[in-house]
Amino acid sequence: VRTGYVLVRVDDVIASTGSVRSLVARDHGFISAEDTQATDAGSTSTITASVPAAQLDAFLAEVSALGTVESINVSAQDVTSQTVDLDARIAALTTSVDRLTTLLAQASRMEDLLAIETQLSQRQSEIDSLNQQRTWLADQVAMSSVTITLMPVTAPITTPGFVGGLHSGWAAFVSAAAGALTALGFLLPFLIVLLAVAGIV
Repeated sequence: VRTGYVLVRVDDVIASTGSVRSLVARDHGFISAEDTQATDAGSTSTITASVPAAQLDAFLAEVSALGTVESINVSAQDVTSQTVDLDARIAALTTSVDRLTTLLAQASRMEDLLAIETQLSQRQSEIDSLNQQRTWLADQVAMSSVTITLMPVTAPITTPGFVGGLHSGWAAFVSAAAGALTALGFLLPFLIVLLAVAGIV
């Protein structure tokens, strides 16, 4: 079972989202979830899709070509042992059902018939459940899940020059001076009272 994840920065998130939809449809896949949100930095889109496992690598390459890839990851899980175990359990239960069916045909007493039918019903229910698990596992192997996150291209960060630094420094100085004056104004009445008391003493 292979799964993929890719984060791509693109110039136009909305247009690139449409391109991803087209790629999924072309590869006979399907989109299970899509979330597009608008932020101050631009729109962001996250798409969860399933594509044929044999085409996963080519699909990721085409999605990566939409912009600049920031991260990409492909993981694989070996489910061979699970498949073998399910097949063995299904085969054993099928054999048990065949034997119970033979016994049912030979039973003559009502008590035996009811007991065998109950066992048959239980075995058949287990077989149906295991077959569903087997089918689901096969679908997971055949179709790979992939999550595509599209984000806008980050604007370049410009470092301030001398004039910008001067403005920032002056603003910080004015702010600090204003804070010091405010503190002095708050403490001044207490200082006057303390000086008066000290003079009396």
